Amino acid sequence: MFHWIREMGIPLTLMDRVIDDHRFTRVVVDDFGGAFAATEQAIAVGHRRIAHLGGAEGTNIGRARARGFLSALERHGIPVRPEWLI
Repeated sequence: MFHWIREMGIPLTLMDRVIDDHRFTRVVVDDFGGAFAATEQAIAVGHRRIAHLGGAEGTNIGRARARGFLSALERHGIPVRPEWLI
């Protein structure tokens, strides 16, 4: 996809995008860990009715964030409310 840029000798760093070609430099975040930590923080200050606005379900980022959110709820015994998964 981006091979032509490399062939031209132009440096390229992918941000929050992972492709199979490991020869590209990339910067990614821990989407699962970030969602988990944010949810745990909300729980720690007393919130129990927490919604997840997750973005596109078809992306790795969206799925990882949803898993982090759901894992934090499960860890604390808070039931999942499907209507709060947006």
